[in-house]
Amino acid sequence: MDQSISQPKPIPGSASNRVITFESRGLAAKVGGRSRIWALVAGILIFSAGLRIWGISFGLPYRYHPDEPQHVVAAARMLAEQRLEPPEFNNPPFYKYILMGADAAYVGAGFLVGKYESIGEFVQSIEVDPSPLYQLGRFVSAIAGTLTVWVTYLVGSKSLAPRIGIIAAAFLAVAFLPVRDSHFATNDSVLTLLVSVSMLGSVLIVRRGDDRSYGLAAVAGGLAFATKYTGVFTIVPLIAAHFLGSGIGSQIPRSLKVRRLVGALAIWLLSSVIGSPAFLLNPGKVIDDVGRSIYSYGRLGFAGWQVGSSSGFLFYVESLAWGIGIVLLALLVVGIVLSIFRHDSEQIVLLAFPVPLIAFMGMQDMYFARFILPAIPMMMVLAAFAAEEVTVAVLARTNLQESQGNALPLALARVVGIGMVQPTAASIQYGNLLTRLDTRTIAKAWIEENIPSGSKIAIDWPHHGPPLSTSEEPEPASSAEYDVTIVGGKGLSDHPLAWYAAEDFDYLIASSFIYEIPLLDKDADLARRGFYSSLDEDLERIQVFRPTRDGIDPPFIFDEVIGPAISIWQRIMPGPTLKIYELP
Repeated sequence: MDQSISQPKPIPGSASNRVITFESRGLAAKVGGRSRIWALVAGILIFSAGLRIWGISFGLPYRYHPDEPQHVVAAARMLAEQRLEPPEFNNPPFYKYILMGADAAYVGAGFLVGKYESIGEFVQSIEVDPSPLYQLGRFVSAIAGTLTVWVTYLVGSKSLAPRIGIIAAAFLAVAFLPVRDSHFATNDSVLTLLVSVSMLGSVLIVRRGDDRSYGLAAVAGGLAFATKYTGVFTIVPLIAAHFLGSGIGSQIPRSLKVRRLVGALAIWLLSSVIGSPAFLLNPGKVIDDVGRSIYSYGRLGFAGWQVGSSSGFLFYVESLAWGIGIVLLALLVVGIVLSIFRHDSEQIVLLAFPVPLIAFMGMQDMYFARFILPAIPMMMVLAAFAAEEVTVAVLARTNLQESQGNALPLALARVVGIGMVQPTAASIQYGNLLTRLDTRTIAKAWIEENIPSGSKIAIDWPHHGPPLSTSEEPEPASSAEYDVTIVGGKGLSDHPLAWYAAEDFDYLIASSFIYEIPLLDKDADLARRGFYSSLDEDLERIQVFRPTRDGIDPPFIFDEVIGPAISIWQRIMPGPTLKIYELP
């Protein structure tokens, strides 16, 4: 029998003992049957894929996501140079290897259809417009995000019941933060998929305790670590599942128990080395890059910027509120509390990855919502479990389940629907925004039409301003070139206006993606805000581009620099507010 849709065997003391009670109240008749379950799952996956692919070409041919180039460009360079070692190890390279494979397939297909006649012709076309490589990377992320929805169904089905898997998959399919970040050519979606597969293996260890389950958890966990360093936490549920698993009984000698666990950890390590050979071949460089790029930033923050709340834990709660929605967050809290008090083996395993990940991230001073993405699939399983428990509890108090046979499935459907409203609406609005021109693209066109070629222009930061072409770095579809200075640091405020005048700058371009970020030092932040305010008083503002209809800057958090987050309902297009000033 197909285990993914069959009824899991009840384990004494586990949540699965409630399966018969629930299904006897009518859900099996409503959902039951293999074809009905697969139809539901297929529909969820199709909708999930649609949300993740919609608008996937946003911004191109320009690169507005600040983290995409470190993956896409590095992978293309590694392929061209036929080497496996990346330029640096701030991230492990397994995602880059996936991109290398996708790039190689794209080039091979180009040769077959006559698009390219040589490698040199391909390289020349990519130098002019690298959009195909970015689209490939984003497509990989979209597929990984969709597959994660399927794996989440399997995790919920194996750990609790098929209906829990279906609900969890539906929650994840529409959850805004996973949908948003599945559009990006970064390693987060692939990491989340591999973590979810490893968690499926850990759940199966509890259920079956067989070698294949250990192998699945170990291989996927090792590859997750080779994709991003936070994948290391997949070790925790693997170990927890080993000691909680029903397949490890007193009839098995203790030495065999230890050997099985040691063997799984060895496979985990081997998989991580296969996914990132430099872990073994060049550990010194890996350790140096991790210490410099990850640990230092994590402990010291991001160069004096205040990128989130004063507490990491509060930041991630806030991120979940807009990232999955208030109702799903409330259900998640209920699911966590119930899981802790009931001590069900499978649910303890489900918590064994999110808890250490968030505990570690919450103690850092570098905050990004995407850091908790790999924990969200398991969170959705716990939220689905809570949706059922809340529904059963409410109906028990009203006695409706006795008087109306279909009250339970109908009530559960309402709870699930209510939970999905906010994230579904946000994900649809996000896709709609991505199909519209970015303010930076609009500003570029206006500048090329109204500002003389060769003008000297200062811009806050790369990616956050219009992609103006220069003689050293030409941009696609450009009709003019400019003498552009990227100030960096804290933005234009790093220099007084007198400095820009002395250096003969013609124009300054301020981006809200920079001037809206507060500084940790309150005095410095006050002075910086004063500088940006003074621009309107001391210079002529010749044009402004805002992403809103009412001319008011949308609400801002640091995650907005990656893509619209809390501002999606105020926006009519993506991108920052850009203000262009002319110096006298």
